[in-house]
Amino acid sequence: MLRKMCVLFLLFIACSKNPTNSSEWKSWKIRSPASQQMDADILNDAIQHAKNLRFLLGLVVTRNGYIVSEYYREYFYSVDSVQSTFSVTKSVVSALIGIAYHEGYIESLNKKIMDYFPEYKNYVIDSRISNVTIRQLLTMKGGFNSDMAYLDYLLGQDDWLLSVLRRCLVYPPGEEFFYSSFGAHLLSGILTKATGRSTSDFAEEVLFGPLSIEKYEWLQEPNGTNMGGYGLSLRTRDMATFGYLYLKKGNLKGKQIIPESWIDASFQYDTSFSESWGDVENLGYGYLWWLGDIGGEPIYMASGRHGQFIFVIPSLDMVIATSALNKDDGTQSEQILNFVTQYILPAVR
Repeated sequence: MLRKMCVLFLLFIACSKNPTNSSEWKSWKIRSPASQQMDADILNDAIQHAKNLRFLLGLVVTRNGYIVSEYYREYFYSVDSVQSTFSVTKSVVSALIGIAYHEGYIESLNKKIMDYFPEYKNYVIDSRISNVTIRQLLTMKGGFNSDMAYLDYLLGQDDWLLSVLRRCLVYPPGEEFFYSSFGAHLLSGILTKATGRSTSDFAEEVLFGPLSIEKYEWLQEPNGTNMGGYGLSLRTRDMATFGYLYLKKGNLKGKQIIPESWIDASFQYDTSFSESWGDVENLGYGYLWWLGDIGGEPIYMASGRHGQFIFVIPSLDMVIATSALNKDDGTQSEQILNFVTQYILPAVR
């Protein structure tokens, strides 16, 4: 127990920095719903319903590049509060992999992951891990185990990368989709190895700085590697900014921050699922992004546990971001999906 408490203390010494890079993108501008072809009365009803969702901390609704509606739970959260995004972290890591690939730090998405971890080769138990590629980690087809007991397992370890690589795969690489934070954490380690900088430092230079994301926290494992599967905390507005970058094909104010080709590849169905998720139909997965249709509109989602969401809806020129309490009866995410369909999208004229 003492060991776990000490590791927890180390984890929550968060990497929190203020980017110094200048950028043309400074902040969101607020416009009336009517000016952006949205019904103010319907959005007001949506805010009233949001107040009844006791777990909902923050909501930002944007259209045409402007905030048209915003809500923060009084006494718990504000426009300047950061909240853990949980697995939204994965979508940010995906963006960083795309930038690193475009800038030549990563030669190929088909490169074997063990090429980045030669010091661990003698510790690998499952020889199939030597065949896992970066692309397979991006599409959740690396064969690594699911999120069950992810944190509990790693908390007692000094080197999380080693601990993940010493596990046995549940599927041969490339054969099956299996949602795993283990694989996403390896991507953070690969970013550090490929760029020579921590994932957070690289993000600050190539992503957070250009987006003027000036307040964030990113947890680290004991050896200093930023967590890749979760651990990034952002303001709800900054979540919306990240989504808006994807809406604009990686380009903000004339600056191409993420290659357009990477955005397109991230939003391609690598895996399709037969079941729906709340009101989301045609559910699928790309490069650490969820895909689907909601209210008849194609939608792309960065999704985190307990109801942390970034919704990108290109056909409506909309981005919606939500932050929620880390306490869940198992229905928070689905309630937010239904809330967006039933209360936000009907406001579009």
